[in-house]
Amino acid sequence: MPDRVDDNLMCLSNRRSKTMSRLIEFSCSVLVAFIMLSLVSFLTLRPTLKEIRGEARAQWEGMVNLARERNDQVQGVVEVLKGFGVIQNKWGEKILEERSILLRAADPDTIISSINETDQRLAKLGQIADSSEKLKNHFGFANQWSRIVATNRELRLRRMNYNETAKMYNSLLTPFPQNMLATIFGFVPLNRYPSDYVSRRKNA
Repeated sequence: MPDRVDDNLMCLSNRRSKTMSRLIEFSCSVLVAFIMLSLVSFLTLRPTLKEIRGEARAQWEGMVNLARERNDQVQGVVEVLKGFGVIQNKWGEKILEERSILLRAADPDTIISSINETDQRLAKLGQIADSSEKLKNHFGFANQWSRIVATNRELRLRRMNYNETAKMYNSLLTPFPQNMLATIFGFVPLNRYPSDYVSRRKNA
């Protein structure tokens, strides 16, 4: 009788072991299938990620180059305004300082901070120009100011396009497990830099 009980217990133990082994095998198979499916999905998406990231980089470089071009234009306006006596030397020096910062800067946050600072100062300058008929009618100022206004418009558009592209790129990295695989393959989220001007327009 005890032998029969021992045999039953051993048989039951063997069944449990087999069940556990099958469960472990099944779990491993599911895990491997999940990893393979995720990898195939990511590798399929990878060319699109590279293309969008390259587009965002080109838009960023275009935006920065345009901001530097604007700073060169501002330098001429500052000289005209000094002759009119409508700005203080410190104001003009600050504009030229931002020009110098933007020429040297490589850090994106520093670049955006300089662009934002120049945006604010040009907005104030526009208010000064609107309040002075003599200044608005001055050919030298009016000619250079119209170029700056056009550059401002183009700069805001390029900044908006960059942010939209960065948003699209980041959204492709968000789903799990693509976000982990993306990091492994060197795809990291892009920073977005909404324009203060656009924010004010939306809240107006």
